[in-house]
Amino acid sequence: MTDGGLSFGAATEGYEEDPQAKLCNEVCVEVFSVLQKMRNSVVSAEKGQYIFEIGAGTGGTTSFVLPTLNPHSTRYVFTDLSQAFLTNARQRFSRFPFIEYAIFNGDKHPGDQGFNSHEMTAILATNVIHATMHLASTMATIHVLLQPGGHIVFNEVQNPGTLPEDLTYGLTDGWWMLTDCERRVTYPLLRVAEWCTLFTQCGFKNVWHTPDQGEIFSQQAILVAQCGTLVQPTYLGVDPMPRADPNASYLITGAVGGLGLIAAIILMERGARHLFFVSRRDKVPEEAKQFYERIASSSAAIRREKCNAADPKQIERLFEETPEWPACAGVVHAAGVLSDGTITKQNRRKYEEVFGPKVHGAYYLHRSRGCGLQKLQVNFVMSSGAGFLGSPGQMESKTIWERNLQGRTAQTSGRGKQDLGVNTRKQ
Repeated sequence: MTDGGLSFGAATEGYEEDPQAKLCNEVCVEVFSVLQKMRNSVVSAEKGQYIFEIGAGTGGTTSFVLPTLNPHSTRYVFTDLSQAFLTNARQRFSRFPFIEYAIFNGDKHPGDQGFNSHEMTAILATNVIHATMHLASTMATIHVLLQPGGHIVFNEVQNPGTLPEDLTYGLTDGWWMLTDCERRVTYPLLRVAEWCTLFTQCGFKNVWHTPDQGEIFSQQAILVAQCGTLVQPTYLGVDPMPRADPNASYLITGAVGGLGLIAAIILMERGARHLFFVSRRDKVPEEAKQFYERIASSSAAIRREKCNAADPKQIERLFEETPEWPACAGVVHAAGVLSDGTITKQNRRKYEEVFGPKVHGAYYLHRSRGCGLQKLQVNFVMSSGAGFLGSPGQMESKTIWERNLQGRTAQTSGRGKQDLGVNTRKQ
């Protein structure tokens, strides 16, 4: 700190002049040179390249890559979470006319931050992707940004928990903000083999990486992967969800609530073009209107009906085929009712009120003619976070998850469907 402001001198020296950092940055330069040659052999050089750097920070890797790029056919976007880094970069890289600067958060959807989908030819990230909360979700974000066939170049630290790191980064809250504990069980960093597994699971093709050995590359790795036509995040270790069928429909119960609409957006991002929204009241709550408006303004067709998931006849009617609407290829069961109360105030009526749409609704969907005869791509059942974490006054939710939905989803998956039961926590 100098005069109450940030000093980038020491950080710049560490990220650029340190022998290990310098070698890794030079490898990144060689990678981009090869990628450009590969691109020129496929498309016209006039189309140029669009490079997007995530978490560029002090510009350590940027300073090596920029001078090697063609200023007449390159668009380079320097991004970071901090405006201070952008201000420093504007001064430092002012001689490069093809560079732009923007705030970007890898934990948020690019569209919500003003970035178009599938435009970038390459993405560069140095020591930043591990700092995002959920790696598979971040890879989905990167997939949205990249053109099909585009490349990611990761320059990532992979030293598994040294004392200096634990006493510096390890004492900060951000170091432990990860939410994908099923993947990063003991530490935020991954090894090369684990990165490669992540890339494959998220629809990327592993192209090249530095050897996971030696004094330098056992601590810092350069990895290159190519974007496929499909991103397949695996949030809880289940098989990746396939791309949605644009010629089929997807049924969502409790659809106009926040969770149902978020599920609809995820389906849309995977190619779904026919969404069947059913709910008891068919009224979008005020807090969920931003999600519904995003769906309504898209190219997807929306069908809305009132339906009580606790009524088997109403559920059966949902699967009646009509010439105007394609057959169902997936079900998201998000319907639910809250009826909180301590155990001394619970009674059969209150239990039935909660069990009706959630448990009985899951059963009716499971046994319905549509689920029985039509091959579903996905069967997604949502419960309450109280079923896993516990919550005062929500004994019904815990009972639902422990005694009913786990068995129901397992039973349904026996029919060959992509199946997942998830606890969701309402704040």
